[in-house]
Amino acid sequence: MLFTQKQMNYLAELPSMVAHALPNAPNPDVPFFIDDPVVRNYEMLRSVWMERNSITAACKAARCSRTDFYCLETAFIKHGNAALYPELGAKKQNHKLERLALMLKITRPRATETMILRFAESLSLTPCPTLRTISHILHCHGIGNNRDENDRRYWHGIQQSVRAIRRSALQTGPMRSKTDRRGTFYRPEEALQLRFELFRALGLKQKRKSGDTIRRYGMSRPTFYKYLHRFRHYGAWGLVDWIQPGRGRGKISDELELRIIEEKVEHPRFSLDELMARMDLRCSRSALYEVLRYWELLEKERRPVRLRGLWGEEMPEKPVPLLKTAKEAAEAGQFRVPKKLNAHFAHFLERMKSRAFAVCDPGPIVLAQFIDDLGVCEALQVYAPKRGEGSEITNLVLLNVCRILAGYETVGHLNGNSDRSVAVAAGVGVFPGKTVLYDGFVDLKFEHLQSLRNDVAARARDLGLIRGERIAQDFHFKEFYGHQPDTEEIGKGPNSAGDICPGFRPHVIWDLDTDVLINIAFCNGSSRATRIVREFCEKNLYPILGRDAIREIYMDSEYTSFPVIDYFVVDEFSQVDVIMCLKRNKRVDQLMHEVISEAQWEAFGKEYEIAGKRFDLNNLAKVLHLVVKRNKKTGDVRCFGTTFQDLTNQEVLKRYRLRWPIENGLKDLIHSYFIDHILGKDPEKIETNFYCVQVARLAYENFLQSLDERFVRDSAGYKRTLSTFRYLLFGRHNCKIRQRGDHLELTCLDMGEGELQSAIGRLLQSRSERGLNRVAWWGGLGLKVKFENQYAENT
Repeated sequence: MLFTQKQMNYLAELPSMVAHALPNAPNPDVPFFIDDPVVRNYEMLRSVWMERNSITAACKAARCSRTDFYCLETAFIKHGNAALYPELGAKKQNHKLERLALMLKITRPRATETMILRFAESLSLTPCPTLRTISHILHCHGIGNNRDENDRRYWHGIQQSVRAIRRSALQTGPMRSKTDRRGTFYRPEEALQLRFELFRALGLKQKRKSGDTIRRYGMSRPTFYKYLHRFRHYGAWGLVDWIQPGRGRGKISDELELRIIEEKVEHPRFSLDELMARMDLRCSRSALYEVLRYWELLEKERRPVRLRGLWGEEMPEKPVPLLKTAKEAAEAGQFRVPKKLNAHFAHFLERMKSRAFAVCDPGPIVLAQFIDDLGVCEALQVYAPKRGEGSEITNLVLLNVCRILAGYETVGHLNGNSDRSVAVAAGVGVFPGKTVLYDGFVDLKFEHLQSLRNDVAARARDLGLIRGERIAQDFHFKEFYGHQPDTEEIGKGPNSAGDICPGFRPHVIWDLDTDVLINIAFCNGSSRATRIVREFCEKNLYPILGRDAIREIYMDSEYTSFPVIDYFVVDEFSQVDVIMCLKRNKRVDQLMHEVISEAQWEAFGKEYEIAGKRFDLNNLAKVLHLVVKRNKKTGDVRCFGTTFQDLTNQEVLKRYRLRWPIENGLKDLIHSYFIDHILGKDPEKIETNFYCVQVARLAYENFLQSLDERFVRDSAGYKRTLSTFRYLLFGRHNCKIRQRGDHLELTCLDMGEGELQSAIGRLLQSRSERGLNRVAWWGGLGLKVKFENQYAENT
């Protein structure tokens, strides 16, 4: 069954709901009263039916309208406890594609999403399958990239529970009546309600003997502990009876079914008898007919599709050890993060208890909790140079990240501003001087920054910000305008105009599916892609995502080198495909002239024409599809190459456009994150600035991921940049902040409660209820945001 993204987020948080209820549960062994709509619905009905409370009071306690209560009550009378569960599942289900993807992943664990797509396309399934759909199917079953066996077991249980509830919701429940609510509410013959009442009774009181209660409800201890184990993982969804899988008469295995499909796709004219004889099948003709009928393969006039060699030789799948984050280690209790606050900030907090202070850049204050999600303090504790005992949790990296988010290009701009928004967000009372800030990064060396960058990227992977299935690589050139670049050993490289000049070249990896920065590293101006790409991927890409996660790699002409393609595409069965613009050199020119000499040109837009040919080169594991694009008026030629085997010439050029997010992303890093405002000329300090930019970008993406999708993209469908959000909400607004209890209260004075403001308020409230809004460098304080219009009465 396929779920929407919102439903998947809800289902993924079920274990945390149970864990969040443990501290306040009367009986922590059976924490029945969790913050879940199923439990709330049951308690609301029970308070009216059994405890004879008024409907108005029950609805008010459950934050529910009376209309919803009457609808729920009607469904409860008709279907029983199954009506308490929300209806899950996407409106559009693709059962055949879902079954095919699961069969392939079970029988061929090394099958990639691209392979599944090619197999599905050979069956001509409708609607037309896409990589995004296949990826979503696998994620709904816990078989997506970077998933382990625990994820598979968890989502298998989710699928079982949801299917069981959907089946129960179609059946009629035991007899209940509104006229005798108290007498007909509890029906012990309904097994699901019996478990609800048992868990409720055990969860109410401390030190209650569970054995007597379990026997009173007619349940054995092994059965009780089975449901208790499920409840701790799935909440109220774990109390449902799973549907036991059966094996019908004549049912064949998944492996045999796939073999039959492959044979029939390659030889559509084979009859049933020919298939049974050719494959030496031991199943019945009726079972074979049912397989072909289900997959619509009975038609003999289908076009044959060659599938041999698609899977390659199946090898046992070995788990790829991915980088574990410092945040995960800290939560496991492997080390402790300092809790001492900055002295100036602690004094500032004391003053905020009695009065409010004016601030005008609420952005970094709102995003502080999203920075904390990335585990920056934990990573600095593990990977940065060791600090003395009693050191403060606040650090200069946090200050720089908050400076970038607030929109200050340099530290000098920050020091010249009397506003203390950035100081509050970073947990400092006063701003350090430029010299202090510059010298504060002296201890961070390349080996420290390498680990810090990888750790925050791995944390972004764990938060779902990056997937790494389709990536792009590129350089950004920043010219050096200082004196004596040769003496300073500043390398030279090509700028945007193509001129060779001194500068720095940060190397960037971008996730094209989520449009998020994966990693960024300092490179000298003289660095060339063909020389450093291997080392860069081994240090900055594969430890985070693993080799098996990557499916498609997009590169521009700077990476032109057949050994580079061979590095990513290791053999003909490799799951990775490369598409790139090819720079003109002797070898590329030789292939290009061969294409032109044999070409049958086809129009590509009004100004261009294209031609292509496939080359089986000895130094490449896969066939290279070379496409030549020529301007009709000027005759200028560009070449594109790919290892995708099934794309037409038109599709190759359209697919290459998918790398455009990295170009827009680099522009956004320049304009919104000030990547060009480099801190000095020391390479290690420059890389420190890149690390701060990386943290700021991922913190903003973490915020967008949690925000309502309506406000993430503009009317044209493009993701809103940080600079846009500064204008809408984050920057240059009259606000006041003060401490109230265990949280800071930020009040925006110049704006009313609009739709965006309401969405952010709901987001922060939701995070607060789940305990996710605490900021370590604020001493564990949370944040609440209010929106007011101080001029409303005057207008």
